[in-house]
Amino acid sequence: MRVDKGLIGCLGFLYIMAAFFLAAAWFGPFWGFGDWHGIAVLFSPDLVNTTGKVIRTEHAGISRAQTSTPVIEYSIGNRRVIFRAEGSNTHGLHRGDDVEITYRRSDPRIAYIRTFEQRFAVPLMMVLFASPFLALAIWGTYSNLRPQRPTSTNALGDAGR
Repeated sequence: MRVDKGLIGCLGFLYIMAAFFLAAAWFGPFWGFGDWHGIAVLFSPDLVNTTGKVIRTEHAGISRAQTSTPVIEYSIGNRRVIFRAEGSNTHGLHRGDDVEITYRRSDPRIAYIRTFEQRFAVPLMMVLFASPFLALAIWGTYSNLRPQRPTSTNALGDAGR
């Protein structure tokens, strides 16, 4: 069976795009783009759960399209650590609120609020972005590389017309 080089290139592109988005969902942003983390961080034995306090919220944006980012403080022994969480308009946190957080024992400056949005929203979006690429790649591979069934002909063939 002969496979067209253009088909291989298109399928290769689809698989590469799906792999890129799935890797971003698992490992987090590449080369420091973004302040979110991947799903793999949830399986790290280096994580410590504790409670922090919102010390302020920072606003950024133009007019009504503002993003409010909570700034959270927590303590490790006598040491005080401050970090900025991921921003959104829906977090509902205000100054003085206690929040459940997770930080890395190896680097306490890297911390996350333990909410669904903070932990899973961006990785799940990356999986959603990967889905059409992966579906098209699998469909294209299956439909073009499966064995072709012979077509049935009548007893007279084309000569009997």
